[in-house]
Amino acid sequence: MSLQLVLILAPGALLFAALLLGRYPGEAAIDRARRAPVAAPRPRPVARFVVAAATPLLPRGGRLIGSGIAARPPPACG
Repeated sequence: MSLQLVLILAPGALLFAALLLGRYPGEAAIDRARRAPVAAPRPRPVARFVVAAATPLLPRGGRLIGSGIAARPPPACG
């Protein structure tokens, strides 16, 4: 076995050995987090409504082309 392979497998082997011995890494941290006091929820900000502009917005770019095509009558036949 190469040293590189041993170094790659060492953390997994140590965790596996701890679990076999009945130790659960991080158990105390999870227990502390569970018992920590919960902060009160912050009040939500009041929504402020913005008044729309009085002038209608004209189509620009691709919408201008699309509205121009859509407003045309069908071509005359013959």
